Amino acid sequence: MLKGLLAYDYVFPLVLGFLFGIMCRIHLLRTDYRQYPTYPHGKIIHVSLGVIASALGALAIPALLKENYTAVTFLTLAAQQFRDVRNMERTTLNEIDKQELVPRGGPYIEGIAMVFEGRNYMVMFTSLVATTATILFHWWGGIIAGVIALLISRKLRSGKTLSLIAEIEPGEVRMEGKDLYVNDIYIMNVGLADAQEIIRQQGVGFILTPRDANAKVTIAHPGQRQAIL
Repeated sequence: MLKGLLAYDYVFPLVLGFLFGIMCRIHLLRTDYRQYPTYPHGKIIHVSLGVIASALGALAIPALLKENYTAVTFLTLAAQQFRDVRNMERTTLNEIDKQELVPRGGPYIEGIAMVFEGRNYMVMFTSLVATTATILFHWWGGIIAGVIALLISRKLRSGKTLSLIAEIEPGEVRMEGKDLYVNDIYIMNVGLADAQEIIRQQGVGFILTPRDANAKVTIAHPGQRQAIL
């Protein structure tokens, strides 16, 4: 039976693509200050979904070559499941956000939830590329294509940072009577003497200068300002 399975044309491409897809998801799974999966159960959920995404990506091309078009329709079902992943993470992060001293806000949480969904598509892409290259160019082609796909996923793992769209310079925080300024920019009126003293001792100010018109629109969005805070 084992010999029969190994003799099947697409077993090795499927296995290679499947493994590269799993490696991609593990590579993209990290814990950081934005509450990416911290607890073991959270990691198990996302690794399990990565296994499913990897299997679907690896099966796509062999199914087409075998003219098994019914199998390809599972890709559409997978897309629906991955959208549910976004909803799940949105709900979880909204609950966590209620306990934060400085809430991150809805737009920031929505961005994180979209990343969770998008990483499953990256897993599908990696396994699909590795499987296709193995079919076309034998095992060495699959390994090369898989490594390149992993490098691409690493490149796309992190989004843009604030420093890419704006110049950030420290500003002088000062009180003029009850008025708070950062350099020559008026911020707000601070009426309580205790609050004024805390600002004088611990206040930190920065001046953000957009690099272009697009960056100006981005920084002006209330959700982005909440995320910066």
